Amino acid sequence: MAASGASGMDVEIEVGREVRRVADQLRAVDKTLPTKLRRELRGAAKTGVQRVKREAKALAVKGRRGGTGKHPHRPRQLRRTVARGVRVRASTKTGMRIVTAMPDAEQSVIPRGLDSRTRHAGGGWRHPVFGNRDVWVNQQGASWFLEPLAEEQPQVMRNIHAVLDKAADQVAKAGGTG
Repeated sequence: MAASGASGMDVEIEVGREVRRVADQLRAVDKTLPTKLRRELRGAAKTGVQRVKREAKALAVKGRRGGTGKHPHRPRQLRRTVARGVRVRASTKTGMRIVTAMPDAEQSVIPRGLDSRTRHAGGGWRHPVFGNRDVWVNQQGASWFLEPLAEEQPQVMRNIHAVLDKAADQVAKAGGTG
C-alpha cells in the first residue's frame, strides 16, 4: 500500500497488473463483466472505507460548541464532510485506490492535515478561526486515514484476491484462460 496525492490523500492497493489481466480476460467472455469487476473491487474495500469514515467522524476537536452567533455550525460538520469525501476508485486499468476529497478546492488540504501520520515538523494544520484571517490557530489531528487503512490492508487484500479468484473462475467456466 502506498500513500500519495497532492489535493487530498489516497491509498493505492498494488494489484493493478493483476486486475488488468483479469479484466481483459473477462472482457473477452462478456463486455459487461469488467464493470461488474469494478463494482466488486469497490465492495472489497468497503471495510477499510467504513472504518476510516468512522475514524474521521470520531476525531477530537476543540472550540466553542455550536460556533459563534456570527458563524454558527452544526456539531461535527467538518468531520462529516471529511468522512463523506472518502471513496474507492476502481479501474480495470490501474486497480483500486482509496481517496479523500473535499467539496471546496480551498479545503483540499484538510484531510491530510487532520491525519497525524502525514504531519510535517510542527504538525497539524493552521487555519483562520471562522474565516477571520486576523485570528489563526494550529490544530492537531490523529491518524484517521493512513493507520486504520494499514490495519485493514490484510483484510482488504484478501477481499480483492477473492474477487479476482471469482472472476478467474468465471473466465475458466466460459472457456477462457484463467
